[in-house]
This record gives sequence, C-alpha cells and structure tokens, in this order.
Amino acid sequence: MSVLLFELALTRIFSIVLWYDYAFMAISIAFFGLGIGSLLTHILKNKVKREQLPSKILQTTIIFALSVPIFLVLIGHVIPPNIHFIYLFYLTSSIPFFFAGISMSLIFFAMPREVSKLYFIDLVGAAAATLMLDPLMQRLGAESVLLSAALLVIGPSLIAALVLSTPSSQKKNVLNTPVIENKIKLSGIIVLAASAILLATNTYVNLLAIKPVEN
Repeated sequence: MSVLLFELALTRIFSIVLWYDYAFMAISIAFFGLGIGSLLTHILKNKVKREQLPSKILQTTIIFALSVPIFLVLIGHVIPPNIHFIYLFYLTSSIPFFFAGISMSLIFFAMPREVSKLYFIDLVGAAAATLMLDPLMQRLGAESVLLSAALLVIGPSLIAALVLSTPSSQKKNVLNTPVIENKIKLSGIIVLAASAILLATNTYVNLLAIKPVEN
C-alpha cells in the first residue's frame, strides 16, 4: 500500500516539476528500484541467517520511511527542476523503491510456504492505495501523501516486530525466530514519531511544499 501510494503520488510531483508527460516515468522508476532491491536480496540471500530476517526486514522498512522526506527535500529544493537533470530525478526517486524492494523480497524469502497469502495481501494493499489516493491527495496534497506512505509502512512494521517479540509468539510464529533487537525497535519508534510530527507539520504549514515550475 505504501509503495503504490508513493508511486502514484510521484506522478503528480513529476507533472508539476517536469513536463507533464514525464509523470509516467514513475512506473519505470518503481520497476527499476524494486527490481534492483529484489535482485540484491537474491544475490545475498545465502549470507543472511534465517534468525536475522525479521531484524533485516524492520531495518529496511525504517530506511524506506527515512528515505521519503529526504527524497522530498532533494526533489523539491536541491535538484533544479529541469529535464537536463532527468537522470538525477530518476536515481533519487528510485532510492525509496530500492529499500522497499529489499524489504518486500525479504518477506517473501522468509515465508516461502505462505507465498499465496503474501501475494493476496500485496494485491489488497495495492488496491487500497489506489482507492485512498484521490481523497488523500485532495485533502493533504502530494507531499503529505508521500509522508503518509512512510508512516503507513513503519507503523505496522513496528507492531509486527513487537508481536514477534512476545514469548508466546516466538514458539509458534512462522519465522520461528528470536527477539528482534531492541535498538532496531527503538530506531523504528523514533522514525515513526518523527514521521508523524513531520506529517502533521507539513499538513498545516506545508513545510516541504514543491512549487510548480513555469513550464
């Protein structure tokens, strides 16, 4: 859901920062970032111990959430809004998708027997994002929708981490893994709080507003 919200909101941002026909570049960027992230997971999967998977998944979702406001600053206030810098737009925009690709592929790698359920949940999240986009865009604006995507990914990830950390769940959970490191959970709580504050601030003050260019 978060990834689709990010991708769809990106089309709006590209349409006002670059020429409007570059809005569809978001699809290519999403495929590129998700594909490279998943490919990296495939290459390095034998180096990751199974008991480390929940921690790695939470780490990559935290980085994904962190990359969203950084992306907004770079796109709106650092990279010049000019098609001569199109490659910088492409690479910068692909970074959040890269970490999302790692996180999603790690989830599929961790639970191969549940792959049908994971695909179903994945599609439900994507469908929900398409339904949520228009009302959120009308109410919050594209910048806050992107920040909402960060909030939506880190919140459930933390809940899952806390559930997996309970003694009863460790005996019967699908991953059969030990407690996720406290420092990782603490980092997630800090990122969640910072994302919520940034979203609230941007909603009322438009702190990270991206201005349309003359073209």
